[in-house]
Amino acid sequence: MQVLIGKYYTQNNKRLLNGILLGTSDSKIQLTEIDGIESAPFRNNNGDWSGKDGGYMSAQLFSGREITFQGFYYDANYGCSSNTISVREEIINFLKIRTLFPIFFQTISGVVYYTQGYVTAISMPYTNTKYGDFQFTFYCPETEIKLAEQFGDEDSVTKRDIIYRDITSGGHLVPETTPVLFEQGYATSIVNYTGSMPCYPKLILTGPFTSDIILQNYNLGKNLIIKKSISEGSVVEVDMNSRQVLENGRSISLYVDENSEWWYLQPGQNKIYLMSGNDNDNISCNIEWTVNYQGI
Repeated sequence: MQVLIGKYYTQNNKRLLNGILLGTSDSKIQLTEIDGIESAPFRNNNGDWSGKDGGYMSAQLFSGREITFQGFYYDANYGCSSNTISVREEIINFLKIRTLFPIFFQTISGVVYYTQGYVTAISMPYTNTKYGDFQFTFYCPETEIKLAEQFGDEDSVTKRDIIYRDITSGGHLVPETTPVLFEQGYATSIVNYTGSMPCYPKLILTGPFTSDIILQNYNLGKNLIIKKSISEGSVVEVDMNSRQVLENGRSISLYVDENSEWWYLQPGQNKIYLMSGNDNDNISCNIEWTVNYQGI
């Protein structure tokens, strides 16, 4: 498995690396073991029955995960006139505290996964100028491991699509390539979610929209209702994960109806409806999500 702590960026049409590569065929840093990518730790609320055999499990939740990388580095060219900084120095000075590092994993089959973590421990006993062992530990606040399209590209982690608004008076025309189902009186967009863990998406609406605004996951039977109209040009972000609704960067969460439910994308098909109080409102909104897995 190949690992990148950091990311690639583009400058002057060149793809450059800001990070350290582990486990690639030409890397000076090789891996021998990775611990913690199989699953985040479980938090179990369990106990024994009093006066009878067996026990109970009332709840199970995930904690943030710790990932530990172990291996060795080899720096054959250190000491040459053109190579004045050792691999050891590069590693130690790159892994700074209070920094949330992107971490990419690429399996032998080419599948790329992603998470983020803070370095919490570095062990590199000095044994030789040109080679030695290392152990890095990262704390990753997010419980899931996410699918990425490209190794080293954070933008490729997020998927995007369009949700079309319900038309109460009888539908509307869009290009036939748009992935939307049509029936008289409404439109629905379908998100086929391929992850194994649920994902709480983000929806971005650009006004005008007339109250009440309803965002519905039909398969779950859950609605998020915003009891506020949005003026033309205003941008509203509905973050299902953080339970926040922002209009032009300011919270309007107090307009979320008390009967609302913050919904997620479940594995498989998700029919998503966007409804509002006026047929002259904006025709659509954007949805963003990630494909989440328990581990690798």
